[in-house]
Parts: sequence; structure tokens; C-alpha cells
Amino acid sequence: MRIYVGSLNPVKINAVKVAFQSVWGNLSIVGVNSSSGVPDQPFDEDTFTGARNRVMDIIGRTEFDEKDLAVGIEGGIFHIYNRFIAKGIVCIGDKSGKIGFGESAGFELPQKVMNKIYEGNELGVVIDNLTGENETKKKGGAIGHLTGNLIDRTELYRMGIITAAVPFFNRKLYFKENMGEE
Repeated sequence: MRIYVGSLNPVKINAVKVAFQSVWGNLSIVGVNSSSGVPDQPFDEDTFTGARNRVMDIIGRTEFDEKDLAVGIEGGIFHIYNRFIAKGIVCIGDKSGKIGFGESAGFELPQKVMNKIYEGNELGVVIDNLTGENETKKKGGAIGHLTGNLIDRTELYRMGIITAAVPFFNRKLYFKENMGEE
């Protein structure tokens, strides 16, 4: 079994590795460049669409095998309860078209950050500018900066990856052909 991650970002690849090692031990985790088909900074349902699009892009590749899984991770911003909440949406799928969704914990973004995003910037770029660092989204990310590194992006995404895999851990409950239903 191989697990393909729809990203070359080392944080996303490592999060998948950490999440699945405890379940299946050593696996082949392969990062691939995939298209989300949504804006660089997705909002609301576009975040789900982007994660799913990454999975479908991977599954369409000829090297994707029947026993392999594809993982799409898309960080997005959600307008909830008059707040802006950042979180990762994870989609996992297989060659037969079965998919599952999960999400990371969410955290509130400050208005100062949202102002820069509304100017057309991606969250990672805004955090780079705030911290003076480069490529923070390939390191601790916004969550790392805002929590003083109590949580980093790997940990943030880990639970979202596991929750997206729930249907695959419980195939008889989630997938019709295993339930004896038409």
C-alpha cells in the first residue's frame, strides 16, 4: 500500500506519515504535485472542494493502484459566528471512488491578519511578513506562530487526517457495497 499526498509541502507529507505510522507502521508515503482547482487562499466550501480535487487528481494518475490511498489537505478560512477560523480540511480517497473527509482543529485569526488576506494575500504569506521568516507554511505555520509553537502544522493536520480515514477504518459502516444495500 502506498499513500499519495497531494502536495510537495514537507509538513503535509510528514503529517500523513505521523498519522498513519501508528496504524499501519512503515508505509510508502509519496508527495505529488496536485491541483486544488481553488484559489490559493480558499474560504468555506472551497476548502472542501480543494481537498477533494487534490484526491481526484492523484487517483486519475496511472501509477495509482487499487490498494493505494490518496490524501488531499487544504488549509482554509471559515466565517463562523462572526469570526474567521482557520483549519485544514482533509479528504482521503481510493481508486474505487470512496472518499472520507475530516478536519483539523480550528483557530481564530486576528483582524490584522484578515485585513491582509482581504488584500489578496495567502495566510502563509501574511505570517511570513509578520514573523520576518520565509516559507512558514512549510514549518510551524500560522498555528505555530500564534501558539508560540505549542502546536505546529504537523500536529494540527494529524487529527484531521485520522478523522478523514474513519470511513476506511470502518468500511462496513460507511460504504454501501459492504452493507448489502443496493
